[in-house]
Amino acid sequence: MSLTNSAGTKLEIVAGAPATEDIAGFGALTYAEVGEIETMGAIGAVVQIGTFNSITKKVTDKYEGAIDPGDMSLGLARDAADVGQAVFDAAIGNGVHSVKLTDSNGLIVYFTCLVGSYTTNYGDINSVVKAEVNLALKILPVAGQ
Repeated sequence: MSLTNSAGTKLEIVAGAPATEDIAGFGALTYAEVGEIETMGAIGAVVQIGTFNSITKKVTDKYEGAIDPGDMSLGLARDAADVGQAVFDAAIGNGVHSVKLTDSNGLIVYFTCLVGSYTTNYGDINSVVKAEVNLALKILPVAGQ
């Protein structure tokens, strides 16, 4: 088994959706790298589970429902001069954005999202001013090299 270290992972973002939601479409975009990322949350689909309770069987039937592409949270050191963070700042309420995530092994994952939040956390006297971002994925992630 090959393990992947999070160190060296980078995230890039650009306003708008690609012409096509495949590797070629995402690869044609020009992204801004987001700096000072401290934490990246999990990404991946979540299947909603529906249920039905029959009074005759007395056992709950379960079935797969809608697939939610999920959300991704980011924790950043706030940097007003960072071009990628400026995209987050301008993104609130401004439609779809495209994201390129490259892990330390070179695996690239693309997705479109809505930027749900970009907030500032001042913390305490010993804290770095941080930003918290929530990305609501609009499609299932597309992986490629």
